[in-house]
Amino acid sequence: MTRKISPHSISSQMQRRDYLKSIGVLGAGAALAGCSTKSDDPDTTGTSSGTPSEGDANPPEDVEVGGTWINGLTSDAKTLVPFLSADESSSEALMRMVDWGATMDEAQEMQGLFFESWKQNDANDQITYKLRENLKYGGDYGQLTADDYLFTIENLHSVKESWTGYSYADQFYINGEPIELEKLGKYEFRATLPQARANYKYNDYISYITPLPQDLLKKYLPSFQDDSKKAKENFVQSIKKDSELQDGSWTGNLGAFNLKDWKRQSKIVFERNSDYYLADADDYHDDIPFFDKFVIQIFSEESTITSALKNGGVTSAGIDEFKAEQFKQHPEVQVWHSRYGEGLFYVSLNHRINSWEGLRNQEVRRAMAMSLDKNVMVDQIAQGYADPAHTWSPVWGPYYDENGVWKPNGPRIEAAKTKIESALSGKGYKYNGDKLVDSNGDQVELKLVWLTGSKSVKLTKDYLKQQFGKIGIKVVLEGVGWTTLLGKYAANSHKNLPQKWRSNLDESGEPAYSAGPYNGGPWNQSVSEKDWDLMTGIGFDHGAYSPWSVIKMQFSKEGSFNWFGLDPDIDVAKLCDEAAAAATRGETKRKLQKALVYLSKYQPVLFTQSEHALTGYRKKVGGLEPAKNFFTENSVNRELYFEK
Repeated sequence: MTRKISPHSISSQMQRRDYLKSIGVLGAGAALAGCSTKSDDPDTTGTSSGTPSEGDANPPEDVEVGGTWINGLTSDAKTLVPFLSADESSSEALMRMVDWGATMDEAQEMQGLFFESWKQNDANDQITYKLRENLKYGGDYGQLTADDYLFTIENLHSVKESWTGYSYADQFYINGEPIELEKLGKYEFRATLPQARANYKYNDYISYITPLPQDLLKKYLPSFQDDSKKAKENFVQSIKKDSELQDGSWTGNLGAFNLKDWKRQSKIVFERNSDYYLADADDYHDDIPFFDKFVIQIFSEESTITSALKNGGVTSAGIDEFKAEQFKQHPEVQVWHSRYGEGLFYVSLNHRINSWEGLRNQEVRRAMAMSLDKNVMVDQIAQGYADPAHTWSPVWGPYYDENGVWKPNGPRIEAAKTKIESALSGKGYKYNGDKLVDSNGDQVELKLVWLTGSKSVKLTKDYLKQQFGKIGIKVVLEGVGWTTLLGKYAANSHKNLPQKWRSNLDESGEPAYSAGPYNGGPWNQSVSEKDWDLMTGIGFDHGAYSPWSVIKMQFSKEGSFNWFGLDPDIDVAKLCDEAAAAATRGETKRKLQKALVYLSKYQPVLFTQSEHALTGYRKKVGGLEPAKNFFTENSVNRELYFEK
């Protein structure tokens, strides 16, 4: 399976799928999926099969409640403690039991769940949240009020040391300054930002947290007041065992379903919550949710889940791109796909000192990009379920500059060879027949590490070997698993430097900086445990509507995921910070387009494709809305139903 790393992007993490993925880092796998297209036109949306026609997807007034929705997963939930959940199964279970503040609709406006309203002021430095007044916790915890939100944020989510187990406390700070919270009334509070943020709604973590009852948390108050390591460990272990958190009895009317039964490593059964708060809201149907039960069924592997989709063992499942056409012909399955997927993929290039020196030359990297035909990669490898990518943005992204980005327009083999020879002639490289050779007459040989377990990655590595061979470069292949790929190749440290390069370190034997395990220092001071030149099978969530964080993490010199060892000639981090801090959306767009155009020309990696979304549903599922944009949802909790 092609693997994708998830960045700090609310819009892509929590809007697109019908489950709340953790806002974590090393995470979910993602198959390339979506609509077939060769076009770079951002207005082209592709086609869908077996879905309702364009139009109002609201459930009809006479929809009948009934039936069981079965979702298949390959692992059991690990915890039902909201702020500790970091796996897909736990997040899937929790989102059935409890909602969150707001989601974003297709018009890119905040649509309230717990929040009756979400308002940002004209100065873009204050957000006012107003809660619905019918939100009730279970047990004796009473109503969910502003006090519960503020207590949860102040004691769990914004604790900078992250000893609670919540990984993204830094999202409640801007440039090191805390976001100030103020209670305005029983059901209303306000966040004041240290600096104006015109695009704050795309990164508003407050809208996506789960507010726990303050009286439940206060049982563990001594842990909050004690800074000792033991007290902190006790807090995490104690709250994991809390019976009300484990059985979900605290959720009251806050979720569409109630936890009924949990058979470990087998299934989790939920029953319809007849007291669901949104059923009383004017902006939702009176009878939601429309299913009597929701079941998470645990399967041994992905292929078993897709087989179950055929025979009705599950209601929906993600579909492998190589099986899409087969499912489109199945009489009991309807296929939903959209070009607005989450992942963006590339060929990683090692710029560090333990790689071929040519990879540190921009013209060589551009020549390598010119050797590839992205239409082949999209149409033949991804089976049409992807779009070509030329920078860190899908072509439909709001900051994509169609006229500004550099496009390799490959394959241009002879032009690529000429560019390489010109760029490296001063270092003794030349072409000897069809081979690119060094000053000793030896052919350039690069090691391509590829992620095993995916047909598309297997085809990709073969295609890369073929195309780079055409420009005279020999490619040696090495297939590895996910853990090895990250631990032995992506991770790097000054401790891995052989003796011949240790003089690059300072007098104390340390690198100039370290940004974590995936960027242990500058390109000549930190290397991976095992040498490599090229890598394929890995990508990131593109975060199209708020990409500054993921761009900074990967492509700035001190980015935490700059395993490539990049040393750009512009300050990418500063540009990203300025885009995030812009007081107007126009200024954000100008800053980001500058960064994206630069990345296309700098070509730090070989950008290849952005994924599409592809899901199969049983034919009886109604309410499916064709994808209009990135924010089309199709929620099991609030929109979908079984047709009569």
